Amino acid sequence: MSRATVGGVNPPGDLKTAEGKKAWTEAIVTLEADGREPAQLVEPLKRYARAADLEAKLREEWVADGSPATTLGGVTGKLIVEHPMIRSIRAASEHSAKLWQELVYPPRRGQVGRPKGATSSPDRAASPPKLKMFDGGKGS
Repeated sequence: MSRATVGGVNPPGDLKTAEGKKAWTEAIVTLEADGREPAQLVEPLKRYARAADLEAKLREEWVADGSPATTLGGVTGKLIVEHPMIRSIRAASEHSAKLWQELVYPPRRGQVGRPKGATSSPDRAASPPKLKMFDGGKGS
């Protein structure tokens, strides 16, 4: 199997599905279009491509198994429950989506929230505390 270099970076040799290889290529193209250097992000790229590859592999196995929606399960083995492959595919899909978000939209470093020294708008500012006058302990 040949490993085509994309963006000057070799894909992981353990990608088994076309979707995993496509995810690798699309991620590099997206990073380059954004002006980022894929060679500096090799490990996150590999994690994302492998997660997309696993998702595709699970889906292929589920389809080969007839795409079952339910199976018998529970403690007694007599309850109709969601097929475990569906849960696995869902988890793999969520994981690859999370890795994609982290790769393409990295968290911003630096300031979070309102700039230092900035004041709230007048309608959000707390009103000053009401002062009670001391009457010298006479009580009213």
